[in-house]
Amino acid sequence: LVIHLRMTGQLLYYPEEIEGDCYTRLVLTFESSAQLHLRDVRALARITLLKADEVPRWDPFVQLGPEPFSDTFTVEALQNSLSKRRTAIKNVLLSQKAVAGLGNIYADEALFRAQINPLRPANSLTLTEVSRLQTAIRQVLMDGIRYGGTSIRDYVNSAGTPGSNQEHLQVYGRKGQKCHCCGTRLEGCRLGGRSTVYCPLCQPMMA
Repeated sequence: LVIHLRMTGQLLYYPEEIEGDCYTRLVLTFESSAQLHLRDVRALARITLLKADEVPRWDPFVQLGPEPFSDTFTVEALQNSLSKRRTAIKNVLLSQKAVAGLGNIYADEALFRAQINPLRPANSLTLTEVSRLQTAIRQVLMDGIRYGGTSIRDYVNSAGTPGSNQEHLQVYGRKGQKCHCCGTRLEGCRLGGRSTVYCPLCQPMMA
């Protein structure tokens, strides 16, 4: 059973049977009477049932890049993927083909930590910058895990508890505020229809 939560989906675990609200789209009841509820305000989540041997060959999975914490997500693999793309590095990261699982928040944070401007063409990054980016991607995701996720709007864990990573963000959602590192006012734009925030001093357009 493959569940893609998308924008507003939540998986909530209950140790015993309870009545879901009007946004509960699916209820899985276990032999112990515990339940897993899929709650989705905007009804955008997707549910797919596959045979076990179909999972590795399922088209959406085949299209994904390597998992960020896997052995296949190397600096060399990332550089090879980026070298083929002339579009903005932020858009390449969000495409899920260079690396899987990096959303808008973590893309902004990783690029800031790696000191790379989100508008830079992906194929313009040097090997040193790609190495910094690979490290930064893993670091910001580890921070997200450590702080229980980023709960700006809808995210909660399976117990219904919001995370606190939003309290540690360096650039995302802070357009117009001062950079924590240099004091420069953070700038913003839209890339691929997504809000993007960066520091023009810490993240220059050229290496």
